[in-house]
Formats: sequence, structure tokens, C-alpha cells
Amino acid sequence: MIKYKLGCDILKTRIFVSSRTNINYVKHDSSIEVLNDIISFHSYEDYVDYVDMNDQDFYIRCKNDSTANPTFSSIPYDYLILRIEKAVKDKVEKILFIINDNEFELIKKIEDAISEKNDLDITLLKTKLLLYPFDYAVLEANKEFKKDGDIEKIEAKLRDVEDRFKLYFFSPERDILPNISKIDFDDDVLGEKRGTLYDCNKSGVILLKKYKNRYPFEYLLNAIIKETAYLNVIPFIHYSDQHSKFVYKLEKEYLNKKPNTKIIKEVLPAYYGNIYGINTLVIGFIMK
Repeated sequence: MIKYKLGCDILKTRIFVSSRTNINYVKHDSSIEVLNDIISFHSYEDYVDYVDMNDQDFYIRCKNDSTANPTFSSIPYDYLILRIEKAVKDKVEKILFIINDNEFELIKKIEDAISEKNDLDITLLKTKLLLYPFDYAVLEANKEFKKDGDIEKIEAKLRDVEDRFKLYFFSPERDILPNISKIDFDDDVLGEKRGTLYDCNKSGVILLKKYKNRYPFEYLLNAIIKETAYLNVIPFIHYSDQHSKFVYKLEKEYLNKKPNTKIIKEVLPAYYGNIYGINTLVIGFIMK
């Protein structure tokens, strides 16, 4: 069930985002709606992301189904039009789509919808943000959007956070992208001596290090500690298994070095787990 804030006023604005964010799992009001991906395991087996299959269910399915080779596609165009028309029926005056600029398929559908509905006040903002930094920026920006519908303020907020976030993806899978061979889903990958580390900011995701017969945990921990040593930050972890000993140890070691810090912990959206592997861990921060 989507965690809408109850008792909110009748809203004149609406923001749409992709389910490749984590907004579904974060408390938000009904002025933010999610355009859910379709997850396909076979030509005859489709699920609406979060509605029919949540992220944890997705990882369990991948763990237990050795033939699983899921694909993700954006919301069908007809459904997108229906969502826009529903917003109009709800007396929404301004519609804003905030989408990561790598979601080409969804962006094309939105651009076509804006052209089709050219009599409506619809804006598309593309951003470099993803995962928790995206959620953080959208929730903050939405406060201003509900007040006065000022698109320039929203865009300024997005660009500001784009300059202040950092992510590290650690994938303990056996092969580098794009031909990942999944290892067994295990709640303890601390002993895994193979893996790949990716660095991500607004410039995109780049290969940082590929490990073979080396222990990458300390590098992952030190990378975040060194980068945030003299900064006031919001740290966060995305995981595919909330009971992972890897996540527990990483959080514990980080807090040992930076006590009195709250770490945001959220599940890794299924889309990214599918790209980088079902045991992928993401750690990062937003500079305050």
C-alpha cells in the first residue's frame, strides 16, 4: 500500500516519477504519483512493479528461479494518458514529470503525451539524480511546488542536489556488466573476494575497481569514510536483503567512525538490482 499522507488538502499540483525511484516505500502525500514499470519474466508473465511484485518479492523470485531473466519496461502509453486525464478530473492545474535522464523509453512517452495534451500545463524535468538522492530532492522540491507551482524553484532544487550526491555500487557478482552471472543469493557476502565497484554522481556510473581475490569491504567502507570525514552529510545504504550481515557490518563500522549519525536504509529498487546483480549493495551520501 502506498504510504500517502492522510488528511492533505485538495492539491492543485501533481508530480509524477518513475518506480525506479524509491518513492513507493517512502512516506509522501498524494501530490506525488508513481508511474510503475512492468516487470516481465516471460511473454505471458507480467507484473506491475510494487503493485503486483515489490522489491523483496522480486529478489526472492530471482533467488529461487534459476531461469529468471526479467526485463523492465515503462508504463504503457495508454495508461500514461489515463493518469494524466485522471489528474485533470482531480482538478489538478499543474503536472510535472521528474524523470532520470537515462529513462529514455519513459521520457519519449512523456514527450509524446505532452504533445498530445498540448492544452494542459505539463512540464518534464530530466535529472541526473537516482535512488535516495532522487527521493530526497523530489520530496523537498514538492513542498515548494505545492505552494506556488514554481517550476524554476523545483529545477533549482534538483540541480542543487545533483551537485551534492555520491553513490558507490558494489556488485559481488562474478562477471562485469553487461554479462553478469548471478551468484547464489546469500545474506552473507562478507567473504566474497570477487566483485565490481562503481562510482556514481551526476556524471553517471563509472567502473571504479574490479576485484579478483581481494577483499573489497574495507575499500567500500574507507571510500565513504574518507569522502565524508570533514563534511556534514546524509549517509544512506540501499540493500537487496535487509538482513544481510554485509549491511549490518557496514553500518556498524561506519557508525564506529562517525558516531551520532543516522544512516538512511532503503531497499534497492528491483530495476537496479536486476542490472547490477541481486546481491548489490549501494552506499552513498548527500552533502548538506
